[in-house]
Order: sequence, then C-alpha cells, then structure tokens
Amino acid sequence: DSSLELHLSQDSSLNSMLTEHLPLSKDEGSKSKNRIFVQWKELGQSLYQHHVRKVLQHYWALQNKRIVKYNVDGYEDDELNEGTKKETFSTLQGVILPSLMNYMDLYLPIETRKNRDAIDNLLSLHVLNHVLTSRSRVMRHDRRIKEKERQEQEQNKQNDNGKNTKEDKKNKSKNDDDDDEDKWRDQGYTRPKVLILLPTRGVAHSFLHRLLSLLGSSVNVQELDRFNIDYGPPPNEEDEDDIMAVRRRKAVQNQKGKDWLELFGDDVNTDDEFKIGISLTPNVVIGKNKNKKNGGGGQTGVAMKLYSE
Repeated sequence: DSSLELHLSQDSSLNSMLTEHLPLSKDEGSKSKNRIFVQWKELGQSLYQHHVRKVLQHYWALQNKRIVKYNVDGYEDDELNEGTKKETFSTLQGVILPSLMNYMDLYLPIETRKNRDAIDNLLSLHVLNHVLTSRSRVMRHDRRIKEKERQEQEQNKQNDNGKNTKEDKKNKSKNDDDDDEDKWRDQGYTRPKVLILLPTRGVAHSFLHRLLSLLGSSVNVQELDRFNIDYGPPPNEEDEDDIMAVRRRKAVQNQKGKDWLELFGDDVNTDDEFKIGISLTPNVVIGKNKNKKNGGGGQTGVAMKLYSE
C-alpha cells in the first residue's frame, strides 16, 4: 500500500529501528526501498518466533491462513508477494508487527473492510501475548517471593537455636534478597494490563471470539453463555405480519453501505453502553484426562473468566 510505505518511510523512529537492527548495504542502489521492507518483514518474523508464546503460535497459522492467502495489501513487486505467501503473516501484518512487539506508538489510517481482519488478528495476537506473558511473569515472581520468605523463616529459626556464627553473612544475604524482592514486586495498584476501546457490543462480541480462536482448545471460558446472550445478535422482534414495514426496512438497508450494516445491521448488537473485564490465567489444568497411565491429570492451558455488568 503506497500510503503505508509513505508513513513508514517518513517515520524517523521506524527508520532508526531498521538501521539499528537491519542495516542496509550501500551498493543496493534502486532496490534499497524494497530491501527495507523485506528486512522489516524478516525482523517481524524473528520477533514472532522468539517472543510470541507457543500456545498462540500453534493456533495462529489456522486463524490467519485466509489472510495470508489473499494478502489484500500486497506489494506491487511479485517477488515480494511470493515470499509473503510462504510465511505466517500478510504483507501488511509483517510491516505492523515489529512496531507492536517493540511497543511503539502506531497510527494506522489505512484500515478498510478488506484489511480489517488482518489488522484485528494481529492486534488480538499482541494483546493475548502481552497479557499471558506478563501474567506468567507475575506468577513466577510471586513464587520467588514466597520461596525467599520461607528461606528467611528457616534462617531465623536456626538463629534462634543459637547458630549466630554466620550473623554477618546472613545480614548481607538478607539485604541482597530485599533488593531482589523489590524487583519482583511488580503487580502495582491495579490488575488490568490492556485497555481495548470498541464502539458497540456487537464489535466486542466479534473481538472476544477472535481471541478465543487464537487460544483454540487450550482455553476454558467461564460465563461465556451469558456473554453471548448479552453481546451477541439480538432476538428478532420484527412483526412479520406487517409486510409493508418489513419491506420498507429492507429497502432502507439496501441503500446503506456494507460498513454501516456491519455496525448497525439487524444481526448485530448496536448497544454502545457496556463494559466488560477479561481475566486470563496461563498454565492451568483445564480438563481431566481419564487415562490412568498419565496419572489422571489434565491438559494445561489458559483459563479465561468474563466479568460483565
């Protein structure tokens, strides 16, 4: 997309990032512009492989297969498009991903009906990866804090029993532990990690099910039935006996564009007064395995709970 290339080429922060991670050689001549985007795409693929959680990578290829196949925002250069078809991201996604993974401010004035799914898929991937990674880190740090507290209690018991010959060493170790413990106390005053602003309940319903698709069978959702009732398509309340009213309504809708129908059509929830919370807990047992050879355990996955007003 020409407008996308213009925004990227004029953004100094993106250019500096390219120069730092993927410097260009001076003898590339007229192909330097295409080379920038090839290297930028390679950077995104590398970030994906090393920083996106495995549970998301497992289902991403299935969720994003159609986006990559059609590649609506492909390059004019057939050679670049051919390389994109063999990867897990479309051309547009490959350009956006490095900015998301590096938590840079990103402005996208190029969203259309054709590329909306590609952008929403990538945003869903980024949101889930951020929440699951931060949640896993917090849980790991909590375990370390509890382990340090347990060690200190045992050390205090030994000191009370008369073992004071290592007093200096104990005090030094305690100070070091206190410094480490401050680094591990990272929960702050509020639990939410991501704020997502969406216009209507119908859009929120679609976005949540996009998140569920990326988690696949590894997720166990609480309160999903209630969510589908409150945010899903509204019940049909038309009076079928009033044939003229039905015809007039359909005639008006036919004059509207597809963008309008996706937001305000009869099969979407247009209520714009809502608020919902989503809790994600990784590395939990979400099912029971009846195979005794495996110890009767369950599958490890992600627990999701929905909080709706």
